[in-house]
Amino acid sequence: MAADALVERGLQLAHYEPATVELLRAELPPFCIPGNPVDLTGSATSREYEVAMRALLEDPNVDLLMPFFVFQDTPLDERIIDVVAEMRSYGKPIVCCAAGGPYTREQARRLEELGVPVYPIPERAVAAAYALVAYGRIRRELG
Repeated sequence: MAADALVERGLQLAHYEPATVELLRAELPPFCIPGNPVDLTGSATSREYEVAMRALLEDPNVDLLMPFFVFQDTPLDERIIDVVAEMRSYGKPIVCCAAGGPYTREQARRLEELGVPVYPIPERAVAAAYALVAYGRIRRELG
């Protein structure tokens, strides 16, 4: 859904380096899909998110990261907040999406307090990603 919306706005999905795909295949469970978008499934743990996010942020072809969190699933614990905060050190924009009830909204608030935007629906996350890309283009054009 988000991937289609990005393409509709004229953005391109990254083509991962072969080493990135190999790392994802080696480190993630076999039922995860290492394409773009990476599908960790609803059973992903904080460690699996960390492995995937780190691999993608280290890939030179990836300019922006859009993780989608399912906070209400048991495997994903609150450590993910610290993991995402740490991922900011890569210097690439991170735009999150997380839909859910009060627990999800609380985790989203914690991420936002750390300066990471979180949107409740994919379309809003995509709009934010598009705005970041457009802003970056304008800055480059102006020098």
